[in-house]
Amino acid sequence: MQCAMRLTVSRVVSGINQTPTLLEFEYFPPNGDRVKIDVPQDTSFYTSLPPGYVAVCNENQSFTLPGTVDVAYGINNGSGKSGFTFRQGLSGTIRFDNSTFGDPIFGQQKKGYWRPRAPFETKSLASGQTCIAVYPERFPTFLTAIGAGTTERNHSLVVNVDYTNIGSTYPVRPQIDPCRDIDYGLILQECADLTKFSKGFSLVTNLRLYFGDDFNVVPTTPPTGYIPAVTATNPTGRFMPPCSLFAPEKRYGVDVNPFGLSLSGQIGSLAQGDKVNTADADPKLVRPLDSKNMAGDTIASDRIEVNLSPLLHPCELPPVTMMNWLVLIEERRREYDVP
Repeated sequence: MQCAMRLTVSRVVSGINQTPTLLEFEYFPPNGDRVKIDVPQDTSFYTSLPPGYVAVCNENQSFTLPGTVDVAYGINNGSGKSGFTFRQGLSGTIRFDNSTFGDPIFGQQKKGYWRPRAPFETKSLASGQTCIAVYPERFPTFLTAIGAGTTERNHSLVVNVDYTNIGSTYPVRPQIDPCRDIDYGLILQECADLTKFSKGFSLVTNLRLYFGDDFNVVPTTPPTGYIPAVTATNPTGRFMPPCSLFAPEKRYGVDVNPFGLSLSGQIGSLAQGDKVNTADADPKLVRPLDSKNMAGDTIASDRIEVNLSPLLHPCELPPVTMMNWLVLIEERRREYDVP
């Protein structure tokens, strides 16, 4: 509930084939309550065009895309007849016609559209497991394109599935803990530079989390009035955007397994399984520093470097934190004032 943005798997191919066909994205506009938009993940026909798309050409015309973007093909003629198809991650010169996209609405003159790539999509691991990929570095451009303001307010994201509509034509399977191989995973990529998140970035999910890139390794300018302390774990006094990640399990690697890991900051667990005195003959010990690669194999301890450090200033707090703060306000009596 603390997260500003929400990403939900809301529709899949079938109860057996859990490949997502529709994601729901919620965000805070510059003013007002959350706004929800649909982000199609397949080539089916949809009746609405999500915000952010710009018309660039008419049917049977070609257009050279400005880099790798998302595109749409269709029309809304204002009389209740509308239809669109979508493709993600296209580049180069595209011909917008029925042979390329199919015919989303018969007998209507259609157009071609594009918008910046969404910061999330459906993606598979090298093993073939279906995952939701999140790309934090894409959020600033995408939010601007859809009129969602900036990352100053949209600074945190929760990723979940909508399994509540059991009778739906497209039932989504619940995710459980501990994570199963048939459950979705969450891939985190394009996440090295988070300096455009002025208040930091937080990610919360109940899916297994896969790191596909370096995370938060680019320093930024500290807030006015704060000078980071030079310590053994921060010898240059760098200030990193305050970030937090909450997931039931983490693994490293998406395309290949990493050779080694370097972790800095804070690592903790909310699990309750690690008990010294227990009647359970096989207690589930919690070891937050244990690390696994993409396949689930344990990474050797001599390949893991860990530098843990405390938070020293409120500006180092990420948007979502598990810390509880007690603030005590007392009256300062006049007789104790020093003239």
